[in-house]
Amino acid sequence: MTGLLLRLFYAPNWRSEMIYIQIWRILRSTCCVVFALVSLTRFASAEVLVFNQISASVPGLFISAVIDVNGGLDLLPTINNFRAPPTGGYDFGNLDALDIFLPVNPPQKSRFTLEDFTERRQPGGPGVFDFPQWSISPNQIRFNNTETDFLIILDNILSTIRFNTDAPSTPRECMMTGRCVVQGQWQVTSVPVPASVHLFLGALLAGALVFRRRGTRAAGSGTPAAA
Repeated sequence: MTGLLLRLFYAPNWRSEMIYIQIWRILRSTCCVVFALVSLTRFASAEVLVFNQISASVPGLFISAVIDVNGGLDLLPTINNFRAPPTGGYDFGNLDALDIFLPVNPPQKSRFTLEDFTERRQPGGPGVFDFPQWSISPNQIRFNNTETDFLIILDNILSTIRFNTDAPSTPRECMMTGRCVVQGQWQVTSVPVPASVHLFLGALLAGALVFRRRGTRAAGSGTPAAA
């Protein structure tokens, strides 16, 4: 194959040179299509889920949360920090982002993201009383940093978020274990890849086919194809 390409590249006649140009154009266009499809396939399957709260155990309690996951809640990873992280850190797999706001009064921490899901802070390896402690699975997300802890029980129909804290909160009932519970549903806010993008990819593929046909005509007719 390499020898054939070299002969085409260094061929003294214009016909072989034109064939090589057409081959290069086809390869270039095909690569564009392949890379675009690969990059957009992941985007197309991503789901940004926003928690829509529908009930609360105490008046004035409101919790907001967002989960960005590829393929839906059922494809969340099963991972925890019970052991030290592997080389390169924890792999959250299909989970791209997690953002939850809890009713903790400033200046105490009220927002938690995946950046807070770190290894336990204890030299020499994690122990029972080292924090933060967390676990993620398709069924639930649990987090505890000694001051604030929350549990998200995941369900495609009705999900539950339990929360309590030692910090000042609004409402104050959240400073008592088991008092603050909300329920709601996860709503998909992301949209599929637009049809216009598919049309664009189709145009690229059509361009590659046109290049191939022009190359075939040029080789068969003995006249150069238009540049």
